[in-house]
Amino acid sequence: MPAVDEADLKSQANFREQGSDRQTPRYVVDLAISADSEHNFIAATATNLSATGLFIATPIVHPIGTELRVTMAIGATGKVVRGTGIVRWCRATENQADEPMGIGIELVSLDDGGHERIEEFLQKRTPMARSKFPPAD
Repeated sequence: MPAVDEADLKSQANFREQGSDRQTPRYVVDLAISADSEHNFIAATATNLSATGLFIATPIVHPIGTELRVTMAIGATGKVVRGTGIVRWCRATENQADEPMGIGIELVSLDDGGHERIEEFLQKRTPMARSKFPPAD
């Protein structure tokens, strides 16, 4: 992983776009996921998922804008979804609400049928309450 300026990483911690409003509902999940960049590999757990993104609980925090190749097995059959994502926000430290360190990833492209497999998987779940989303800073 390329060197990240300590002050830059702190400024990215707990980042949220001011006034951002999620366009798709989030769902609580517990999915094994791998994500790799040019310089690093993460094997972690996705703790929430939407049709357009996910949160990976990991102490390996990548800078905002990092492109990652993402692989996850979803559903009872463990169908694999592969694609590309961009780190859009990060939590570089655990916060008072005991939320884990990790990264929020926007899914920018998925393999053939990936979007459909995610949508099918999410249709069987109840969306998270808005109060469960990390607050905007």
